[in-house]
Amino acid sequence: MNKLCRRALCAITALLFVLCSLPAGARTETEAGGITSYAEDSNGVVEYEIKPRHSDGVTLEYSETVLRGNLHSGVFTFAETKTVTLVARFAEGWSYNDKYSVFFPSNPARRTILLNSDASIRFSFSAIAGESVAFSDLYLLGIYAAVESLPRLDITTLNDFSLIGKDNWVSANFSLTLGTKKYSSGEFSGSGYVKGRGNLSWTQPQKPYSIKLEQKTSLLDIPATKRYAIVASYSDPSLMRNLVTYKAGLDLYEVTRESSTTGKTFGDRVYTRWNDNLYRMGQGFQNFLIGFLGGLPILVPVVIVCVAAFMVVRRILRKRKDRKKGKQKSDSEKM
Repeated sequence: MNKLCRRALCAITALLFVLCSLPAGARTETEAGGITSYAEDSNGVVEYEIKPRHSDGVTLEYSETVLRGNLHSGVFTFAETKTVTLVARFAEGWSYNDKYSVFFPSNPARRTILLNSDASIRFSFSAIAGESVAFSDLYLLGIYAAVESLPRLDITTLNDFSLIGKDNWVSANFSLTLGTKKYSSGEFSGSGYVKGRGNLSWTQPQKPYSIKLEQKTSLLDIPATKRYAIVASYSDPSLMRNLVTYKAGLDLYEVTRESSTTGKTFGDRVYTRWNDNLYRMGQGFQNFLIGFLGGLPILVPVVIVCVAAFMVVRRILRKRKDRKKGKQKSDSEKM
């Protein structure tokens, strides 16, 4: 039994080592962003090169964005006067999203946002020596766009769709129509099967479903597969929970989107025709895998602690048993 426990601990340690040593991959252009710091001088002034983030549908034009200043308790104080300027151009079907864009919100008096005659938007911020902004303004700087239309998945069955359960597959026809964003896999029309999925989520008004196509097909640039999961968003009004978990997993394990199991478009949203609710689409098994990997930082230490506790308790019980046997043997010898 001790040998089995040691093997289990070795296996868990090896798994953790492999996950932590996965190769880091380059981010896509739309994900690139943040800041790069340089060595500070004798006065404690640090140079920060800002790399603005942007979403799909946005092209940014900007010159060198290096700011010098002092950072203390999350507040960045400028050491020199400088102007930061960005020009954002939006592709057809995309528009500026001021709700999620971040452009020096902690000091709005020093910024200007102007709409140009060519429909581009010019962002300018005057950094004044001695004035301060929240440090988050630098590393969260990003311009994001709202899309005009999302992909739409129409599912047609012979019977009432609301009668579909989790136990049996039901024949269905599928039609995927692309929205504003275009995918190399293109649109899709074909047949297959559909059934319910989930546990607690299945009891909610907006239900999740699994679909199985007749043959392996790539939808929304997800690697070709027969099985897809249509994940409901009823319990996630923000529509961000799965996406944030996925991106956090990428940062924790430093894997590339190309090597990840859900492909480059994990979490892309689609509409379904039968109830016009918003869903996320991904491969079935891979959704489970991402959830499992996301829980590993908690799961691995818990397993190690449980195994260690088991071994300690087992050793204590064995010692008590040995002492009891020794006492019985001593009593029998006295008799």
